[in-house]
Amino acid sequence: MEKANSSISSFKRFLIAYLLPVTAIVAIVMVACSWFFERSIIFKSTSSGAYKINRMFTEQHNNEIALIGSSRAVGSYVPAILGDSVFNYGIEDTQYDLLIIFLKNELEKNKTTPLVVNFDYEIFDKWFGDIANYIPNVHHADIKNYVGDRYKWYFSVAGIKYFGQYEHYMKMYMADHSGRNYKSNGGFFLTDPFNPEVLAREVKTRLVTTTHWTSDEQKSQTLIQLIASHPQRQIVFCIAPYHPAYLKMFKGYDQLNQCVNALKANSNVVFLDYSHEAYADSLYSNTSHLNYNGAVKFSGELKSRLHALLPTYF
Repeated sequence: MEKANSSISSFKRFLIAYLLPVTAIVAIVMVACSWFFERSIIFKSTSSGAYKINRMFTEQHNNEIALIGSSRAVGSYVPAILGDSVFNYGIEDTQYDLLIIFLKNELEKNKTTPLVVNFDYEIFDKWFGDIANYIPNVHHADIKNYVGDRYKWYFSVAGIKYFGQYEHYMKMYMADHSGRNYKSNGGFFLTDPFNPEVLAREVKTRLVTTTHWTSDEQKSQTLIQLIASHPQRQIVFCIAPYHPAYLKMFKGYDQLNQCVNALKANSNVVFLDYSHEAYADSLYSNTSHLNYNGAVKFSGELKSRLHALLPTYF
């Protein structure tokens, strides 16, 4: 019995003297590495979705004009042209479900600046985007709810939360800091030369692909009520240009116009529709996205319009 007690006592001493300190050191190192990676890589990629979500939730920029939307926002609006106060919060492969979170968060801030919201023909479709955008931000309740059943327990554990995502974050960091691409206050633009063969293939595919308007009365009413509850903030909804092939294959213009008219009925809403603007093929990267030259042209035209409407801010 004494020998057994001695063995137990020795094991306890081992735990106290070696195992627990080593475990504590490993835990501290994991937390430190995770913190360093977030601050030095993830949140230094200012055109990434992860950075933009963090910025929206944790930073207050009183003079900032937030521009919210999908990938069509990211690549269609050049903040350097629209104005130094504009920040592009657009995130690829997202629509209403994230847009409404951003809009609610921005409207609740003690600010007077207007907002610009890119309006897509597919605004009520269920898109999610890359999970890597949300992992660093799941401690915000709205983001965790948005992630839903995609959430994994280890997303909240420092040191392992980014398992399987390090390559994505490094690619975003390198793209963001590459001289080959152009970035502007959250806007990100590939500057590759126009390739007519690539666009021709995109057009051919689009002309056999029908896109439909998705009606969602509940979401529409939630959006309208949110806007109406903040009459002090001017909201500019804008539809960036679509290629004629996309417009030809879109179905549901009547329902789309009903939604647009309901938004226009709010006294603090301005709605600008550039969807059918006649832009040359050379200004598109595909049938729903402008390329950099197209974004420059569109942003210049939009800036003139916004200056006429809201000269204090643009």
